[in-house]
Amino acid sequence: MSDKGVFVYNDVNAEPYGADFFEDIYRAALKELKLPDDFIVELSITSADFMQSVNAEKRGVDKVTDVLSFPSCEFIFPYDKKYYDGISDPYYGRVMLGEILICRSRAEEQAEEYGHSLDREMGFLFAHGLMHLFGYDHIDERQESEMTSKVESTLARIGLVR
Repeated sequence: MSDKGVFVYNDVNAEPYGADFFEDIYRAALKELKLPDDFIVELSITSADFMQSVNAEKRGVDKVTDVLSFPSCEFIFPYDKKYYDGISDPYYGRVMLGEILICRSRAEEQAEEYGHSLDREMGFLFAHGLMHLFGYDHIDERQESEMTSKVESTLARIGLVR
C-alpha cells in the first residue's frame, strides 16, 4: 500500500504547485475528521481556460471558478472501509475518494484580494474541496458554518491561519 493519499497533476498551462504541501493538508483533514489514511484524492492544478470549460460543461456556468470537486462516491459517516469495496484501488488498496480541480490563476487573484499568501489560498481551496469529497456542503447557513469550521480547523493544524 502506498503511503501517498494525494496525487497532484499540474496542467501545462498553469504554474505547478508541490505535492507535499497538499499531502500535509490531506493528513490534517484526516486528523480533523478522525478518519484513517485509507483514501486517494486526485488534484489537478489547472489553467483558467480549462477550469472555465469544465465549469461550463459540468455545472452550466460559463466562467472561471476557483475550485471544483468531483466525488467518486457518496461518503458515509461513520466511515467503514467495507462500504467502499467496489471503488477501492486494487493497486494501492485505498478508496478512490474523488478529484479536485484548482485554478491556479484564480487562487492567485483571490490571495491578493483577501490579503493573504498564495499558500493560504491554495490550502483553503484544497481543504474546501476535500470537505466536499467527505460529504460536507454549504447549501444552507448551518452546513456552510460546519464546513467552514472543518476547513479552518484543518488549516490551523498545519499553521495556515489568516
